[in-house]
Parts: sequence; structure tokens; C-alpha cells
Amino acid sequence: MEKIMITIKSVSRFRWNAELGAKLKLIRMAHKLSRATLAQRVAAVVEPPEEKTVSRIRPESFSTKYLERLEKGEPSSVALESLIAIAQSLGIGIDELLLAEDTIKIISQESV
Repeated sequence: MEKIMITIKSVSRFRWNAELGAKLKLIRMAHKLSRATLAQRVAAVVEPPEEKTVSRIRPESFSTKYLERLEKGEPSSVALESLIAIAQSLGIGIDELLLAEDTIKIISQESV
């Protein structure tokens, strides 16, 4: 398989699957967060109360039910803005959420 690099801003949606959902659940649990708490954090990142920003995603779309579906890998794709908000709420980079551990190690070794 050939590798290519693209800027993340040129991507609007990411393919989602059960493996990524399980990883999201493990990260959430490692941070000792309930789905409800993570949903509240994500909603605050999407549109902080003190700022009225224009966003394509609505804070109310981040319900515990939606996070449960993500963790099960049910949606076939997820908006980039949603993934960024989830990663920020967990205090991690989007790469940590999307890439497999072995992929991260390979990229790190190649950049040395």
C-alpha cells in the first residue's frame, strides 16, 4: 500500500469503524469519563458558552447515545469537526484517536 500525506483541512469526513469506536471507548475509560461527561465536554468545545461561533455541528448532537453509537462503530463516517472536538475534549491529538499504535510508531521513526 502506498502512503500519501494530505493536510487534514482538506478532509471533511473520516471513515469510522468498530476498531476506531473501541479505541475511543478505551481512551474515554482511561480518562475515567462517563459518556455523559464526555458529551458535555464535547458540546462545550463545539460552542463555548462565552463565544457564539459558527459551526457546522450542533452541540446538542453530542448526546450520550451518539457517543455510544460511535463507540460501537455504527456510523460509517464522522465529520472532521466532530473528531477534533472529541479529541480536544479528551486532551489528545486527533492522530492519537485515528491512527493505530503501530502506525504512530512508524511515522515517529520516519520523522527522526
